[in-house]
Amino acid sequence: MYGALAPETSTGSRARCERGKPKWQNCLFDVSAFDCAILRAAFIKSVMEDNVPEKRWRALAASLVRDLTDHEDVEPDLLGWITRK
Repeated sequence: MYGALAPETSTGSRARCERGKPKWQNCLFDVSAFDCAILRAAFIKSVMEDNVPEKRWRALAASLVRDLTDHEDVEPDLLGWITRK
């Protein structure tokens, strides 16, 4: 698992919190492999339909992840996976 989002190791969307921390502090959010596939498909469809330039791809992917997780922190490796060619 890496960073805040771990698509290949998670079993579902759920919050996991570090030991000894209050639940509302330092929570990590997992995104399932199924959710990641949906995010990537939605990203590709948006890029194609809206003719999104490549320089805006990461912002679009981050927006999709934020909409799914309701969390502002987005793992850069996940964005790289979603936006890869």
